[in-house]
Amino acid sequence: MRFFIFMLLANSLVAQQAENISLVYNYDDPDLPERPSGQQYNDCWGYVGPDGEEVAIIGTLDSVLFFDISDINDVIKLPGVEFGAESLWRDFKTYENYCYAVADQGAEGLGIINMDSLQAGVVTSRQETAHFSRGHSVWIDTATAKLYVAGANTERQGLIIYDLSVDPYHPTLWAQYDLGDYGIGCVSTYVHDLHVRNDTAYCNMNSTCGFYVLDVSSTTPTILGSLAPDAFDGGYNHSNWVSEDGSFAAVAAETFGLPLYMVDLEDLGNMGVIGSFQEPLFEPDSNDNIVHNPFIRGNLCFIAYYHDGLQVLDVSDPSNPVRVGYYDTDTDPTTYSGFSGAWGTYPYFPSGLVIASDMKKGLF
Repeated sequence: MRFFIFMLLANSLVAQQAENISLVYNYDDPDLPERPSGQQYNDCWGYVGPDGEEVAIIGTLDSVLFFDISDINDVIKLPGVEFGAESLWRDFKTYENYCYAVADQGAEGLGIINMDSLQAGVVTSRQETAHFSRGHSVWIDTATAKLYVAGANTERQGLIIYDLSVDPYHPTLWAQYDLGDYGIGCVSTYVHDLHVRNDTAYCNMNSTCGFYVLDVSSTTPTILGSLAPDAFDGGYNHSNWVSEDGSFAAVAAETFGLPLYMVDLEDLGNMGVIGSFQEPLFEPDSNDNIVHNPFIRGNLCFIAYYHDGLQVLDVSDPSNPVRVGYYDTDTDPTTYSGFSGAWGTYPYFPSGLVIASDMKKGLF
């Protein structure tokens, strides 16, 4: 078994596989279910317990796995959860001592995992299937205790929103709507992913709708601003992360040959792309690489960059992002084609550890 965890280090270089990032532990289980493509894993996330314990979370085709990484010399595999389906796509977010999971295949609905007794080897879970059976992305606005499901089978052109404030283990439906009913989107509206902060939702709405910012403080959403697909060179508007001060967002257009975009959010009614980054690792003379999921912590942007592994950018000047570190989790491919490599990353552990998931090679 291999399990990978990275810690940012200063001025280290390991051949062509890493720069300023060092591998400290690894996990990969070859006996897990596997698709013909070789994929065994999908997204990852993290959780910090009441006593400061750091827990890495990763999805496999059929499970949600947990690892206590508080001591990298004694990593503990904790109980996992199976919700019954096999899915290439899983997504997770946490609130208090709960992990919320969605899968885009099967009929799992919203998986709710109580992590309160994980350290004792006990995990309890339930599924909320009253409002959807499949979902692509999940987000939690912790400031308002609301959970958002995007890409649900019952609300493909909108959002499903739950209230977690009363009973996080039994969330209640707060709103469910088709954005088209409020003049938001386009002919093929689809919210693929979103970032919500204090009732402001930054929505990635595919290659025909672009990027929308919405006021979701009431059950009737309103548009605060939008950017058409041509602002992102017609690419698939996939995911985003907003800077800590709210002044800009890193937006990934999951399209071969397109960069990571930096969008100015200072005036939501007049947003624009102010910078971009695209420096392929695997084929330096090619611009055919493809970006997946960005995350911002301080002045650093951590990116799960598929074939090019984990990338770390200095975005203190968002008009000129500069790579300051990387670890190539996927050293096998011979060309930028298909979908392989780093899927997700989580750079928010207090210890400074950073985790990343690789579709074929496990949790780094």
